[in-house]
Amino acid sequence: MRVLVVMSLAALMILIGFDFYHQARRQRDWPAVGCKVLMSTVDRVGGSNPDRPYHFRATYQFTANGRSHVGQAYSGHDYGTNDAAEMYALARKYPVGATAVCYFNPIEPAESVLVKDDAQGALIFLTSAMVGAVCLFCFYCIPQLRAMRKAPRRRSVTAPPSNLRIARWAGLTILVLGGLCAASLFGLPIAHNFQVRRWHRVPCIIESSNVIREELSNELPVPTWRTDILYRYPFAGVEYHSNQFSFTETGTLYAPARLAAVARFPAGSTAVCFVNPADPSQAVLTRHFSPGVIYVLWPLVMMLLGAFALVTPDPDQDFKNLMRRCRCGFPLILTSAALLLIVVAMVAANFLPP
Repeated sequence: MRVLVVMSLAALMILIGFDFYHQARRQRDWPAVGCKVLMSTVDRVGGSNPDRPYHFRATYQFTANGRSHVGQAYSGHDYGTNDAAEMYALARKYPVGATAVCYFNPIEPAESVLVKDDAQGALIFLTSAMVGAVCLFCFYCIPQLRAMRKAPRRRSVTAPPSNLRIARWAGLTILVLGGLCAASLFGLPIAHNFQVRRWHRVPCIIESSNVIREELSNELPVPTWRTDILYRYPFAGVEYHSNQFSFTETGTLYAPARLAAVARFPAGSTAVCFVNPADPSQAVLTRHFSPGVIYVLWPLVMMLLGAFALVTPDPDQDFKNLMRRCRCGFPLILTSAALLLIVVAMVAANFLPP
């Protein structure tokens, strides 16, 4: 059953990659033509993607094959985002009345886009999905299927070489994934939070104050909540928008914790935000560390487990010996207290404001 689930997920990722790549390849030969922007705005919508509420809307006029056409698509996929600054940057790039370049389908000129889909990025995604599927099939599915076909044997004191090889690969995978999660989800936000100390303090006006409902995954529809406080600020004579509350904010299972932050910044009020002088489109409303940074302990624990599987001669037997030695006494008490403290801190982080 587990093998079937893993292969189904891998096949789904490959199909998504094929769709992106097919769309990008289809647009590759579309000719370019000048166009005039008739409408440019940013909408906040809910709908089927409440976790990506900000959408860039544009209407532009162009001439193809001697006829005038009106296009409304920015790219081949109408995507949204929870980053308001990204969408407002597009609105500044395509102001009303400006001239731009769009691309149209020579067979059906009414189909057009302002930006072609990235064929190279789609190919990288597709290749990564296929390589990942092959690795899963070779190093997980095949050993699992072989183990199911073999008759049960008397357990030996030391693990067979095939199991040791699987344990080494599993440990390396867990170590790498834990490191990537720790660096991307926590390392970079924490580094940005330190950089904010050198950013400029700029007065801003709160335009809207809401929360965003997200889900952990489609298979696990557990709702989490994040702040969505949209504010505008001037910098060097240009007006910018952002909804970045804190670089270290994470989703919480307890909505009132985010509603408490929203109540501190009601719509129409004034506040102070911190703006990056090198890139004024980057701004943040607070530079305090969010309690959610405590979740960095999860990938760190993954890295420790992966390292344990790599450095020990027999991970399964060594783990049993370790548990046997720690069955009583101070090491077990210390370990239990540390785990309890980690769990309590992670649970408490859900109830604290960001």
